[in-house]
Amino acid sequence: MVEKTLFDGEEGLIIFAGAGCSMAPPSSLPGWDDLNDAILETLWDRLEEYRITKGFREKILPAIKKRRTEGTFPPDYQAQLMAERVGLNYFELLGAVDSETYNPVQYHTALLAKEGIVKVVVTTNFDRNFERAFDAVGVPFKAYFDEDGFNSLAENGKNVIPIIKIHGSCSSPESMIDTRKQRLKGRSAALEKALHQLLEKYHVIFSGFSGADFDEHDNYLGFRDAAPEGKGFTYLLFPGSKMRPGMQKLIRVWGADKAVAVEYDPARYLQEMVEELAIDHLPFQADREEGFPIKEKLKARIDDLQTMDAINMLTALTESYGDEVSARFLYDKTWKNRLHEDYEGEGISRFLLNYGRSFVFNFQNRLERADSAGVPIANIPMGQPPEGAENYFKNPALQNLKHTKNTSPETVGLIALAQTYMANPILFSQFPEGFAQNLQARPTPIELADIAYYYSHYAMIYADLETGIDCVNQAILYMEEDCDEPRLSRLLSRRALIKSRLHLEEVIASGHDDAHRARKLAEKYHEPVLLALSELALATYARKRGDFPEALDRVQSAMQRFSALLRIPQYVECAVERLKILLVGFGNEAADRERLLETVQQTISRVNPYITERIPAFEPEYCYLVGMIYIHYTDAPENTCLAWFADALSLARQYGQERNAAYFRETCAQLEILEEVEAMIHRSRGPRQPH
Repeated sequence: MVEKTLFDGEEGLIIFAGAGCSMAPPSSLPGWDDLNDAILETLWDRLEEYRITKGFREKILPAIKKRRTEGTFPPDYQAQLMAERVGLNYFELLGAVDSETYNPVQYHTALLAKEGIVKVVVTTNFDRNFERAFDAVGVPFKAYFDEDGFNSLAENGKNVIPIIKIHGSCSSPESMIDTRKQRLKGRSAALEKALHQLLEKYHVIFSGFSGADFDEHDNYLGFRDAAPEGKGFTYLLFPGSKMRPGMQKLIRVWGADKAVAVEYDPARYLQEMVEELAIDHLPFQADREEGFPIKEKLKARIDDLQTMDAINMLTALTESYGDEVSARFLYDKTWKNRLHEDYEGEGISRFLLNYGRSFVFNFQNRLERADSAGVPIANIPMGQPPEGAENYFKNPALQNLKHTKNTSPETVGLIALAQTYMANPILFSQFPEGFAQNLQARPTPIELADIAYYYSHYAMIYADLETGIDCVNQAILYMEEDCDEPRLSRLLSRRALIKSRLHLEEVIASGHDDAHRARKLAEKYHEPVLLALSELALATYARKRGDFPEALDRVQSAMQRFSALLRIPQYVECAVERLKILLVGFGNEAADRERLLETVQQTISRVNPYITERIPAFEPEYCYLVGMIYIHYTDAPENTCLAWFADALSLARQYGQERNAAYFRETCAQLEILEEVEAMIHRSRGPRQPH
């Protein structure tokens, strides 16, 4: 068997062990997908006390698993979403990924280490199976799994085998690496330096390792850079499996004289190596039955988890794969059936933040949300609620933005965004100094990035473009450093939209680049919100260059996505952009104007109720655009056209949109209708009241 590899039998070996090494019986630890499934199922079991309709479980969990199977919702991104919602609690759950025994891979590795053949073990696994095997065989070892450990690798004892756990250890939740952005950041420089030195001394055997990390990062752990000085490696490809592109590329980089792939079962390979080297040993014998009770261990840990954090994790996954409608119902149902103990711990604060956010991007009340989710609730008149408590029953998601336990700095940004949509932007009008006075804690970089994202909407509506772009620029720097690609995508889309208003050629060009980069990231993560935002940005730039067909296709795609998500404010924002695009279409003499007018009327009929009853901040610009279409491209009566301009100018003044008001007034003067518009405003009963 040894002759099938490039190992000469004299140099030492590094065993590089992936998840497959722990999956073999009797340890029988689950792979990434199986672990993810177990977490999902066990989390949902935790929610039984909230009496959530069984149909939601049957709808949500298969959808998450299906997207993962399709490669559009990888486990490490699911881990990122859950960890973001509950912090270290997520990694403490992963502590269940351990067993009380070891398997032939770890046993034969320990035998080879005892004979001085294996010099180092490097593993991606959290479990302590290698440690248990080395203890059983009597091999001195030391485990390294965090920054302090990696920095001290050079001090490892001469006869002590280092077990280097590059993704951390279940014995230390703080050390564990499981999320997408953790992996994108890479491992520490100290670890890569130590590995580089080891690769120069010893041959590597990749065992039970898929090589997926090399698909994402071709210089994973510095392996590409180590090729010129490295001894070489043997990649054990499990029989019947297909080698991943990243590993194929790595073999080419190292060259045929240093790197080879062998189709072999890892346990059998190591056992044959022990036998061919005539190492005295007892045959491997399991000291317990096969099988690993992962669900039982997870259940014990999840039972210790605050129930609010269980719902926080599940709603994060549900929202991300695109079923925000169901997620909103889960929030409402959880709140309705909450228990006294739910107010203990940090889970309630996180829940209230997520619950409030679910309103700000939706603007539906509890009854409407339930109806959208297919669970209509009878609205039985119960009399008038006390003053100030109107939303307590009707719209608890809105009410809970002001809950005393909702203390996150992000909540202030959400309240400010809701105010902006309702044309009363008290908090954002004081940004940043006055806004900061309302924060109860110092924001983290992620919270600052989210607040910048919310502020970008105000910057567009109220034409505070300079502050808006400065704010988003800083947030983008934070997210670049944090490798948070989904947030980066949405911030790039918003920056592109702001840049489209600045009328500078070089700024417009960079905004177009932002939009395309946002789109590329959105396609990587397949999140409907990110796809819709990038479509809106690209539609805006297609309009700017006069490409009417592309602009219309893209904006309608964005509208369809936001409509499916029931994100009413962003649907309205897209509808306003569609009116701008239709104006470009009307300017083309070859255009089918009758069809375009039908699209205008369709837009008005769908958007009018949202703008007049829920999201009035867009109403001035909306009225102005309809007025421009009517006065230039229809035979509408003069008073009808004037009424649209009068509403646009009057509302812009009333809502404090000073730049819009000045622009509308200038346009009316150019059209020679300003006097009539001002007279119509004067004849009205006074300013229209905010909706």
